Amino acid sequence: MTVDANQWAVATPSTDDVAQRLAAPSRGTAPVDAEAVLNGIEVAIARSSRPGDEPTAQDLKRPGQLRRIARAQLNRWNLDGLADSAVLLITELVTNALLHGQGPEFAFRVIHSAGEVRIEVYDGSPVRPYVRAAGPDDESGRGMTIVAATAHSWGVSEDGRHTWCTLTAPTAARSQ
Repeated sequence: MTVDANQWAVATPSTDDVAQRLAAPSRGTAPVDAEAVLNGIEVAIARSSRPGDEPTAQDLKRPGQLRRIARAQLNRWNLDGLADSAVLLITELVTNALLHGQGPEFAFRVIHSAGEVRIEVYDGSPVRPYVRAAGPDDESGRGMTIVAATAHSWGVSEDGRHTWCTLTAPTAARSQ
């Protein structure tokens, strides 16, 4: 679903019908085992700024909105213990999408599968994010270092447009 930039970012929890779609690999990313998918959310958000321009105040609200959506969903899935790490990862990946992505929208999804929570962001840019050594006075450049240090695993699709990371989830958590 696409959400107008002037509206609240809305996510619809998945049902069994869309578990196959959530399990389908984003172009060039590792597939998720469809049998292992317990639930997920997926959101596409229209930018209010043009790619390459400074993000608008509305765009700058998106990481916080998506953090709240994801935290609520993790709570619903009884995965509260992953929430702090997940919202940190979401902040970094969504901010990268806003600052460096291309196209009129970006997409975000969180997939809960047996033993794992996977966070994906599609930003439309073929430029692959990477871990870099930011200097002590640099105001930016630490995002992927934070992702690499926090996530169980992370990667970028072959086409560079999707960045994903995973957190290990307890297998006893229930999904709703």
